[in-house]
Amino acid sequence: MAMTHSSTTLLVVGGGPGGYVAAIRAGQLGIPTVLVEGADLGGTCLNIGCIPSKALIHAADAFHQATSYAGESPLGIRTGTPTIAIARTVAWKDAIVGRLTGGVGALLKKNGVRVVNGWARILDGKTVEVDVGGEPLRIRCEHLLLATGSQPVELTSMPFGGNVVSSTEVLAPSTLPDHLVVVGAGYIGLELGIAYRKLGARVTIVESAGRALLAYDEELVKPVAASLKRLGIAVHLEASVLGLAGQADKRAGAMHRPRHIPPALRTRSLARPRSRTSRALLVGQSRLRCPPGSTSSSDCLLPALPVLRLPMPPRPVCSSPASSPT
Repeated sequence: MAMTHSSTTLLVVGGGPGGYVAAIRAGQLGIPTVLVEGADLGGTCLNIGCIPSKALIHAADAFHQATSYAGESPLGIRTGTPTIAIARTVAWKDAIVGRLTGGVGALLKKNGVRVVNGWARILDGKTVEVDVGGEPLRIRCEHLLLATGSQPVELTSMPFGGNVVSSTEVLAPSTLPDHLVVVGAGYIGLELGIAYRKLGARVTIVESAGRALLAYDEELVKPVAASLKRLGIAVHLEASVLGLAGQADKRAGAMHRPRHIPPALRTRSLARPRSRTSRALLVGQSRLRCPPGSTSSSDCLLPALPVLRLPMPPRPVCSSPASSPT
């Protein structure tokens, strides 16, 4: 199989908000730029993060509000109990994601950025090899920017598969579970747990720390804790998940501390993501690495940090009203 060779000034690995914004700006400044992305443009944020989660949360809020209108009313108004077709909700969410990622592709094309679809393998600080539909492509660059994003991290005691899913699968359910167990009370786990609760699922949250949202000020967390209680979400603090217990469709999470989540049909557990440089296949270590015989730090690989300073246009000089001649 013949190797195809190419060269560019700036090579960006990763098409998320870090990568595509840098590539678009470089294109605007007239810098020849190539962007390599193995999945869909937009990265975690647009495809399986911020945008789809906010869409699902909006749908959950609307359904929860409609549910509150069911039953008796002092005004004598009666409504039936609402139902939700979750497959249609997911399709609506996917359409929003599709419009936004399509817009990213259009902006890259408009600014002259070449997009290569494939997974990058870094050979050295200035050479990358990409498998493009089975055809190898070797790209030589002057500057390399790594923006490889993040991926969910599984627990050793509960690897992904079956009833144990990551935030990615939770954002695209085919059906709603009866019981969702969220491992980790960070903002990702809480917002998805609250959304599923509003969609009608029973939700349990397990957190090893003494309170939820540990990275945030305690006063800010109090309204969130009150909301969790009001919605009927069970929160187990200072508890660590050991794994899943039970067989077949009856599974439960066993935890440190004298607590036990009762068996529930279709219980799912959610592991929260952590930033990693794993979407680019690095040769050698993923830390700062310099080729043998290198005499300049510019030849070294620095994952997730730019190794190129883009020239910025001069700022316009404006006079303030106080300094303007009268």
